[in-house]
This record gives sequence, structure tokens and C-alpha cells, in this order.
Amino acid sequence: MHFRSSDPIRFGFLVLGAAVGLSLTSPMAAQAQSFNIDFGEPGAGPPATYGAAGLAGVWNSIRGEHTTPSQSPQPHDYPLVDLNGDLTGVGLHQFGGTDLIWEPDPSVTGDDAILLYDAIITYSMGLQSCLYINGLENGTYEITTYAWRQNHPELMSDVHHDTNPEHQTIGGAWPGQHEFEITYARHEVEVFNGFLGPHAGLAPGSNPATGGPLNGIQLRLLTPTEVQSQSNQVDEPSLLAVQPNPFTQITAVAFALPESGRVSVTVLDASGRVVDTIANADYNAGRHVIRWDGTDSRGTPVERGVYFARFVSGTIESSTKMVLR
Repeated sequence: MHFRSSDPIRFGFLVLGAAVGLSLTSPMAAQAQSFNIDFGEPGAGPPATYGAAGLAGVWNSIRGEHTTPSQSPQPHDYPLVDLNGDLTGVGLHQFGGTDLIWEPDPSVTGDDAILLYDAIITYSMGLQSCLYINGLENGTYEITTYAWRQNHPELMSDVHHDTNPEHQTIGGAWPGQHEFEITYARHEVEVFNGFLGPHAGLAPGSNPATGGPLNGIQLRLLTPTEVQSQSNQVDEPSLLAVQPNPFTQITAVAFALPESGRVSVTVLDASGRVVDTIANADYNAGRHVIRWDGTDSRGTPVERGVYFARFVSGTIESSTKMVLR
């Protein structure tokens, strides 16, 4: 099934062919889909009054157990409670991190120390600590990831997400409080199939013997007002991201407009031939997401390989690579 030029999706996220409007996300729902997670011994996490660089609320204390993505069912699938301490249908499992460390740093005290003293850690440049979070409500999330190694100000950690191509590098000496790009990274990630995949590990050039840590993570579902406000900050039509990428069946193309306008999004193969047109319509100002299901204009599945999403609005044109596996 394709969404054509007659099907512009305004402030919506596609879930297996259905558009879920952001207007359905109330502040109460956002609170119920926001989570604080600390990696450490169960019951030993920060108090609910502690918000680190995000929101205060109940912390999930998870020891973390190394598994592999192919294991089914996952032997260590942790159910998560929200900021109010209520059990949700959201679960987490982890693979990649091979050890749980506890390492005091005299310069860090109080609740900050509870979060940062312990971490799951990986000692390989090729293996990161990877989280699989399933059952999320679809929408836009702010993800705050803590990946700071105590007593090692020289260590730089790399943080990214399956559905956000931006890599952030963090590290350095403790500045006395949490600080962006020192103790934590922050991404905005769009969830359209209930899944989120954060990763943390060693940044290029770091010493594998020191290890790449993951102390904890905070997820916050943004309200429609917040999403609209951030969308209005774009100065010109922008192609934001393709996610997931690489993908096997369905991917989503996100773009933003500072004001209403005409948008065309076409899929090209590696030779530059137009495979499909997935958008050709007028859109309101703001953020929009459309999907491509790996088929051509006739609905026939295309071959695996490299494709490009080409975005055109007015005089602005940009493209990004997609990999269908």
C-alpha cells in the first residue's frame, strides 16, 4: 500500500499503514510514556525526586544482562514503570554491554553519584551497549543518554540511535553538574512502530581497555505543542531523516516546513531512475512523516540495495541515502 499525493499526513506518524495524529498525545499520556532508567543493582537507583538532566520521577533500576538480538524470547526482558511508578506495557532488553561496573569518583556526590557510579560497559570498538525498547506509544521522544566513565576524563563515548543518524560524542572532567556533551547526549527521535534502539560505546580513538559506559537513559514523549514549537524553528524546508535506515520492509521519511507549501518526495535507485513518488501535495507548516514500503509505483517489491529519497519544496532540494536489506 502506498500513500500518494492525495494522502498528506499532517503531524502524524505511520504505523503499518495507519496515520496516528499527534493530537492524540495528551500531557497525561506523555507522562505515562516517559521513563527514567538507571543501570545498576536492582533497587539501588536514584530517588524519584531526582531528575538528572531530565524529568524527576521513579527510576527503573536494571542490572543489564548480555543477550543476543536473535534470542527469542529474550531471556532478560525488563518491564518498565513510568515516572509515576505505574507498570506499562513497555519492555527493555539489552545486549552488547558485557560487564556491570561500580566505580566511585570523589568529585561526584549525592544523587548524581548514584546514577553515574555504576554502568554497563563494553570493551570493544565493534560492540556497543545496545538497548531494545518495545511497546512505546508512537510519537516524538526526547532521549537523554548518560555515558560518562568516572575517573576517566580522557574517555570519549559515542551515542546514537537506530532511528536517528546523528552521532554525539560526550566525555570530559566532571563539571560539578550534568552538562550536555560531557555527561549526557540528547536526541530527538521519532517512534512510528513502537520501537526505540539507543546505542552507546567507545568513540573512535578511545582506548578499548578503558571501556565504553552506559549509566542510564531518560525517555520523554513530547507533547503536540512541543513538537509544533520545534517544527516552527526551521528556517527553510528541510529533509530531516529516514528511519529506520537500513530497513527491511518499511521506512519513514521525515521533513519539516516553516510555512505551508508544495512538497515532492521521490524514491530513486542507484542509477537515478525514479522508482516511486511517495509525496506530491500541499502540506501545512510543521513536521510530517511519510513512509515507503519498498515497492515501486506499481506496488511491486523492488530489489534490495541502495536508494535515495529526494525532497523538493520550492527552490529547496535535498536527498538522503536509504538501504533496503
